[in-house]
Parts: sequence; C-alpha cells; structure tokens
Amino acid sequence: MKNINDPQVLQEVFQRLDALDPDTPHLWGTMTVAQMLLHCRKQVGLGTGDVKSKKLYPAPLQWLIKHTVGFLIPWSRNLPTAPAMVSTKEDGLDFQTELSALKNIVNQFIALPENAALSGHPIFGSMTKDEWGRIIYKHLDHHLHQFGEQH
Repeated sequence: MKNINDPQVLQEVFQRLDALDPDTPHLWGTMTVAQMLLHCRKQVGLGTGDVKSKKLYPAPLQWLIKHTVGFLIPWSRNLPTAPAMVSTKEDGLDFQTELSALKNIVNQFIALPENAALSGHPIFGSMTKDEWGRIIYKHLDHHLHQFGEQH
C-alpha cells in the first residue's frame, strides 16, 4: 500500500491535486472540490492533533477496522465519515486556499519525526506515523478518484 511519507508518492498526489480546478465535478457524492480539500485536510489534522475528534468505537474494534477496512479492503463510494471531518456548503470555501492548506498540512505531517506522538483516529484508533501515512494516502486517493483524478 502506498504511503504519503514516500517522496515519490507525495509528488504523485500533489500532481493529481494540482490537476484539479474549482469547477472539477464529483463523480459521486455531494461535496464540491473545495469541500473535499477541506475534508482531506481535516483528516490529516486528526493525526497531527490540529483537529479533535472522539473515538467512535472501542479499541479492540478499532484495531480490527484499521487492519481490514483501513489497510486491506478497497473503500467504496459514500462511506460514512467522522463528524470532525465533515464540511458543508455553508463553509464558504475558496478552492486555492483549501488546496494550499491541504498541501501545507501534508508537508507538516511528513516533517514529523518517525516516533512522533500522533493523535488517534476516531475510527481506526492509535496509529504510527507509517500507518497514518498509509491511511492519508488511501483517503486522498479515494477522493481524487471521486473527482476523476487517476494515477
């Protein structure tokens, strides 16, 4: 599984993000491209601690979900999301601002030391930087597919 911590993977993801524009239509779901960028930024922020969220499942179930849904099973369309990651049309988002903010937080995440104390994920529980890097990539890839950006 690809990992956002890998410089080549990061470059690929940033190229795919740069191919988006404010009017890129979604292939499924209801988010605009700017809402998707904020949603993805909030997901990275869960790991860095910039976004706070409650644990949604007990720890043993989180471990199981992380290792199956997180790492093994491809994600389907219209999956439920943690409330802390939801964006609404009322947010009044600017595409370029959200694109820059997402890239900035991804770069901040990558700059963290390998043994950084990262916040837990509301669905997947506690994760290492490597595990977060895999989940961040999978999440970004999922939403880039939503907006037609293939790799």
